[in-house]
Amino acid sequence: KTYFVMASHLLGLIFFSFGGVVFGQAFLTLHTNSTRTAKAYPGCSQADTEYCERADLDLDILKKNDSIKLPDGTFLQLRQREENSAVFQSEEAEAVFTWQGDNVAGSVHVGGQSWILQGCGEDCFLWIKQTSNWTEETSISSYNARILDPLEPSSAMTELMARGEADSSTMVTYSVMIWYTPQFRSTFSSDSDMMVFIDLIFTETNQGY
Repeated sequence: KTYFVMASHLLGLIFFSFGGVVFGQAFLTLHTNSTRTAKAYPGCSQADTEYCERADLDLDILKKNDSIKLPDGTFLQLRQREENSAVFQSEEAEAVFTWQGDNVAGSVHVGGQSWILQGCGEDCFLWIKQTSNWTEETSISSYNARILDPLEPSSAMTELMARGEADSSTMVTYSVMIWYTPQFRSTFSSDSDMMVFIDLIFTETNQGY
């Protein structure tokens, strides 16, 4: 028979069991009773924001722990950690984080819902829930659908695609230039917060490879 003892504290929950240990800590503390309204932060003004809360972040947990606890109580296990990034996963959730010094950005997906962790200045972070209503992007007229139908690949393209599918060892480096609008920049409190968010985009993209 297995016995469990649960200890609860501000940073999270620790679960002990005979024969093994599962450990998870909450890396965020939300300011649910903050006197400053969320709309006062530039990151909360994005069009796809469902709600936005100020949060305190324990970066050491992301850098050192093998598991984390999300604000909704979901536990994730470490899948991969690099010098400036970490990926945590469970069967139905994934969280990707990047950092440069004290600047941190994160993207979290749980059961079809999405959150963004974004900086809002020195020792300031925002926990942003994104809307899941994308109906305006899924509807398309039959006329536009015909216009957007992909062209038949050329023989050279077909050959390159076949070579790519057969080769699983050659390393390829992409050079990417990032262009951003003044509106995009205005949603960040500093250039550093924006740059670490762009790093997050690259880290998420690399998960596909």
